[in-house]
Amino acid sequence: MDKLINFGKKTKEISKQAGESIVKAGEKVKKASKQLIRRSLADAVRDYIASTLNNTVEEFISELVAEIQENAKEFKDEDKGPLVQQVIFLNLLGYDTAWADFMILEVLSSNDYSLKRLCYTAAGFLWNSNSDVVLMATNRVRKDLTTNNPLFTTLVLSSIPSYLSIPISQHVANDVVSFMSSARADIRQKAIANFYNICVVYPDALRTGFPALKARLDDSEPSVLFATLNVMTEFCRHNPQNFTSLIPKLYKMLEAPASNWICLKLIILLRMLCEVEPRLPKKLIPTFTTLLETTGSATVLFELVRTIIEVPITNTVLLTYATERMKNFIDNSDANLRFLCLKLFIKLMEIQPKLVAQNKEIISNCLDSSDEATRLLALDLLMALANSKTIDGIVAKMFLHFKESISVSFKNTCITRIIEVCSKNDYAVISDFNWYIQVIGDFLDEGGFTCFDIISNQFMDLATRVPATRESLVEMMGKILSMRNYRDATKLLLTALYIIGEYSENSKPLPLIITENILFCDERVQVSALSTAFKLYIRCDSEESFKQAESLFAERLPDFQTGIYAEVQDLAVTTMQLIDTFKDMRDSEEFKEIKDKLTAEYDEDSLPPLEVPEEINGDVELNFNVDDDDDDFLAEDQDGPVDPLVAATAEELKKKEGKKKSSDKKGKDDETKPKIKVRKQNKNTDRGNIVIKAAKKPLFGQQPEKKANPLADAFANINLNEPAQQQAPQQQSQPKQKETKKTEEKQQPEEKKPAEKKKVKGVIKAGRKKIHKTEEPNRPPLKQ
Repeated sequence: MDKLINFGKKTKEISKQAGESIVKAGEKVKKASKQLIRRSLADAVRDYIASTLNNTVEEFISELVAEIQENAKEFKDEDKGPLVQQVIFLNLLGYDTAWADFMILEVLSSNDYSLKRLCYTAAGFLWNSNSDVVLMATNRVRKDLTTNNPLFTTLVLSSIPSYLSIPISQHVANDVVSFMSSARADIRQKAIANFYNICVVYPDALRTGFPALKARLDDSEPSVLFATLNVMTEFCRHNPQNFTSLIPKLYKMLEAPASNWICLKLIILLRMLCEVEPRLPKKLIPTFTTLLETTGSATVLFELVRTIIEVPITNTVLLTYATERMKNFIDNSDANLRFLCLKLFIKLMEIQPKLVAQNKEIISNCLDSSDEATRLLALDLLMALANSKTIDGIVAKMFLHFKESISVSFKNTCITRIIEVCSKNDYAVISDFNWYIQVIGDFLDEGGFTCFDIISNQFMDLATRVPATRESLVEMMGKILSMRNYRDATKLLLTALYIIGEYSENSKPLPLIITENILFCDERVQVSALSTAFKLYIRCDSEESFKQAESLFAERLPDFQTGIYAEVQDLAVTTMQLIDTFKDMRDSEEFKEIKDKLTAEYDEDSLPPLEVPEEINGDVELNFNVDDDDDDFLAEDQDGPVDPLVAATAEELKKKEGKKKSSDKKGKDDETKPKIKVRKQNKNTDRGNIVIKAAKKPLFGQQPEKKANPLADAFANINLNEPAQQQAPQQQSQPKQKETKKTEEKQQPEEKKPAEKKKVKGVIKAGRKKIHKTEEPNRPPLKQ
């Protein structure tokens, strides 16, 4: 029995142990299966697409983030590659992935190249200079950068610009400068590009790394040479004076460039150096002439012409030849090239207007372009060519394209440019002001624009400064008041009413003022119309005109008395009472005296200055507390709402397209264009008899000044020529001494140099003493 009991106990223990081992084995199988069935990047993308169809994107993203965080705790670093891929995918979708920064840093310690490539790619997407993980990753990044494996080095150089900070720039600057002389061309190229990024964060590195950068100009690899010229171009934008010593080298390279891209960068560099070296433009004439004849690249040709015009190289033959080559850009089908060519023509106007005037027909053809930016540039260029002889034809072409266009912005620009040119220098190009007023009237008849403020200011300027135009302006203002298109143009209507009220000599415009059309306008317009109508009533010069005006008031003033504005109602009632009163006393001497006082003419310039009373002749403090929102509310939109007649104008244009007459074009296919009707000025008008008063303020304001760039100031204060000047020998000014003393003086600088340690010239050593600053009193502090 005892044996049976012991046997039973042993079997129980064996079965218990077997069960425990089975449970442990099951847990191991679950863990192994969990690793085998983990989600890959392809699965994550597939599930994301499915969630977008089911409108469950947020639930899927939350589940995926939780799964990545859980697997990051359980998996080994070697197995976290798919997790890093999914983190990059989430970042590309726009989700915050800062929680995965330290996981990427953990995987970064692996020596597997595929994992390092994934992690550095993720670091380039996820990290920035303000990330907390960057400070902890500095040693790892520097270790991978200086490793013997060139593949690791290229990975670091490719990703490091995204998260460069001042501490990491100071640690890495030494190694990046040394890699500029690497045996591998790809490493040299990436090191040169990273050197610029380091200098942007830490400008002091420019002084120490510039000799190594300058040595790359002799590199035999075109890609390295192109990267060197790229970086030098960016530095030269801030301080060209540092590159004047390289002018002979760059000029020699330009004579036999290795490729078009290198030639392009050399031209840009030399253009910037012309600003600090006045003798260089003359030296470039033969080389640029040869390049203009031989180059077949449109990019190189554009930069050549741009350099010749912007410097400028004032050689008539070279400018003429460059202009001839530039014509190919206008005929090009690419709208960008046409736009750039017109920009160059605008700059050419400043140095050789005659060359631009010879291509007026080609420029006017750009007004037919489908690109609005090109049309606006051609518009500016044509108006720049305008003078007293050509203004008629140019305005006629502008008006033709104004009618054909349905773009409100183009129409606004067209009117603005015409007014700018015609009013420039006291209307220097205008000899017949009646012609000018009729031209503006033609644009008003066509409509479709919203720049009413500019037209109003021009009418007011003409009325106040050119008295000879007042009669024509009064007639034009009456037409504007009768147009239904401009009911919402409040400022234009107020200007029209003011000109009629101030400068009309009789009461003829009265029927055009108090009309049904005015009842649909703004309250200020109605008030101004009633006061202007009363002024015209006083100016009636016969019994018949008085009766016509009184009957007109009796017929139309009741409509104003029953209007929607209280002030208009009161003014209409008051005006009617005054007219009834004057009707009974029209033949009396009192009425004649009142009329003489109200219609008396005076000269503004002959009026005595107003004397300020002593009681109010003092400083007054005015404090206005205006919120920022009020500024936006008070600001008027110059463009205003879209004109409702633009759609109708477009339909009319479609109808007119079939009625256009055909005209042959020399050297090109036949095109249909309407005949331009030119409204010409009266050349017999004697401009000397026209009085133009001085302007009180300009019609068009000035552009705001550009803000300063702190990075440009930091680079501009670094003078790379200082070390060479400080090391220059000064022995010529000293008196002659014994030969023994001379030999000792020559040996002194050699004793200061280290005998054994080899160092790269001007290299920054991380973690050691700070670099001593040279004498730069105006240098701004570095911003971290």
